[in-house]
Amino acid sequence: MSAPIVVIEHLDPQDLVPSGIDTIVNDVIQFAPDREVSVVGITASDIPVGVWRRVSVGDRAIQFLPVARFDRRARRKLVPHSIRFIAGLFSHRVAIRSALLGAEVHTHRLETGQAAWLFGFGAPVQFIHNAAASLTGDNSDSVWRFAGPLYHALERAAVRGVRALVVFNRREAERLTVLAPGRCVSARTWYDPAVFRPMGATQSIEKNGIVWVGRLEEQKNPLLAIDVAAALRDRGFDAHLSMIGDGSLRPNVERAIERQGLSDRVSLVGALSREGVANELQQSALLLMTSHYEGSPTALIEALACGTKVVATTASDQDDLLTDSSRGATAPADVDALASAVTEHYRTEIAPDLAISSRAAPIAVPRLLNQIDAIVR
Repeated sequence: MSAPIVVIEHLDPQDLVPSGIDTIVNDVIQFAPDREVSVVGITASDIPVGVWRRVSVGDRAIQFLPVARFDRRARRKLVPHSIRFIAGLFSHRVAIRSALLGAEVHTHRLETGQAAWLFGFGAPVQFIHNAAASLTGDNSDSVWRFAGPLYHALERAAVRGVRALVVFNRREAERLTVLAPGRCVSARTWYDPAVFRPMGATQSIEKNGIVWVGRLEEQKNPLLAIDVAAALRDRGFDAHLSMIGDGSLRPNVERAIERQGLSDRVSLVGALSREGVANELQQSALLLMTSHYEGSPTALIEALACGTKVVATTASDQDDLLTDSSRGATAPADVDALASAVTEHYRTEIAPDLAISSRAAPIAVPRLLNQIDAIVR
């Protein structure tokens, strides 16, 4: 029988957002029906902290222990969320240990994994979503850009002490496999085929417009998307840009839209549910990705699953999905290069792509958990 999973991460399973870590946790719950999953996380509501409770995530019931209370969407934060969460882990360590017998502990940030080990929760299965060089670089929106040496020290400790490393970045996985031979899984993200799929044959809506999906943070480089929209207008190319997501750079993006006179050509949609994101992708002629860096990009695979072409910066396509020009193209993080790629691939047909069917969540999630089991057993 497969071991139960305890996810330790500062998220709320009843308020998941369509983004990297939240999507991974949601889909481990939804697409591993043979696994009992519990979550140690946070809440922004008035439910009691430090008390296990039964909650629903989709159509599954799980055990949930909130250990800290804060709104992770808050733009101003005096104390980093990771520190507040780790303090909660320490305060409620006895309650956490009560759920750990025979379980795999899954952590998604290095600092959380090391705290789990220090507090006696056992060696975790450590998920890594981005390359160390990206997280600590100038274009990172993580606090680690100010503490690169500490991050690398944590990484060295993780390599020594984890049960397994699950790395959602192919090149980073190659590096870490050398440091942790036999304990590293090179993972790729997936899509939910019940949500992300082409429009039905009975729908006659013409795919139109450009969509951008991501947090309005430095990593995703939303200001470059605004510059591309301006370049397309200057070329006489008529396409509306819808930007899905929210974040601390929203005021900067709003000012850039106003400064470049793009209020009639760019819409800030805000954060949407996964179903809302899928609806936008299904109706759009093209997804534009402008990221400074990515791990294994979820938005890209979800767009392809919806039959929507993608134009992305080279750094956005870490899975090399766009080497096949029938899916779209990559370009340097350059306004003119991206604008040219958009005009070339906009509203061109994308053929049914059987190659991405292996990335459907009902296949990909159990496969990943089996790869982890092969290491930790």
